[in-house]
Amino acid sequence: DGLKVTTSSAYLTPNLNRNNLHILTRAVASKILFSGLNARGIVFTRNGIQYTVNANREVILSAGAIGSAKLLMLSGIGHKDHLNSLNIPMVSDLPVGDNFHDHTSVVLYYDILNQSQSYEFVELTVQNLYEYYVNNAGALTMFPNAATYQVTPVNNQPDWPDIMTEMTRSNNLWYTLPDIVRQYGTHVKEWEEFWKPYVGRRLLLMYNQMVRPRARGTVRLASSDPNALPIVDPNYLGDSYDMDSTVNGIRNMITRISTVGPFAAQTRRITTTVPGCVKCAGDDTCDSYLRCLVRQTAQAVYRHVGSCRCGSANDSKAVVDERLRVINVRGLRVVDASIMPQVVNANHLPATVMIAEYGSQMIRDDQM
Repeated sequence: DGLKVTTSSAYLTPNLNRNNLHILTRAVASKILFSGLNARGIVFTRNGIQYTVNANREVILSAGAIGSAKLLMLSGIGHKDHLNSLNIPMVSDLPVGDNFHDHTSVVLYYDILNQSQSYEFVELTVQNLYEYYVNNAGALTMFPNAATYQVTPVNNQPDWPDIMTEMTRSNNLWYTLPDIVRQYGTHVKEWEEFWKPYVGRRLLLMYNQMVRPRARGTVRLASSDPNALPIVDPNYLGDSYDMDSTVNGIRNMITRISTVGPFAAQTRRITTTVPGCVKCAGDDTCDSYLRCLVRQTAQAVYRHVGSCRCGSANDSKAVVDERLRVINVRGLRVVDASIMPQVVNANHLPATVMIAEYGSQMIRDDQM
């Protein structure tokens, strides 16, 4: 039988007692130290105390698509003009923070007509938690989601779908009306009226995820202070292709679900007008209404990638080379999702684990 694991339980837990592994929690790296173009260590802060650690061989950066870009720029690796504007001494002029992107999602909600026959929401009860953590069993081991893919008319690569549709369920018994509407930044009163009839009901959620985005955003520093949050511009739906693909995916999903017997018989799509939008003579599948729905309700999926793009050493858009080494410097690699040139059209976690596996082998091979 298979076993559901996390990256922590699969990689860290079995190796906690190794003499060559030291794990520090609540430690925040603030700078990579260089001697010329050679990375020689890092500076980090823990419990208010600053420490310096020297590297005998390499510094490996795995802070994610936002954190890795931030630390490189704080250390003098990034766009020359940007670093100069913050008075950060430049080590290498590279396009750090470019190519940042993510999936986006728009949710369609379906009311389940017979609430008594809908499957139960898995609650975080003491019994369920005990069964999960002690016996690796029980309700929390389930993953009650289903996913499929679409190739929309704007996609000219039919072997690489641009929309992933994911079905799951929600239980609004867990939320009060203010909790539900907190996710919306505008039209709060209208959203309260929108959701009032459905508070306390189980709903079917259909996620329309745009998984091949063309829009690219940026990660930049707000200041040279390592404690300052970076400026992240995801530029969601910033390319017309992303909007066109999303709208086509939603329309196709609505049509298909309405023709599938169990869905048509047991659910009703919530068709209340989305606040801020106007239907076309009562039609909520017309292009203008769906585009408005996307603009009002699209969500981040938090599969951030790309800010330290991988490429050949002479690629002007690349930050790391094929061996994940930061270009133009020595003794520094980036091994995380930030190196992806293009996000995979699925959850990026397995691909990120693969990057870590291959990156680990590259480090071993290059050190031998």
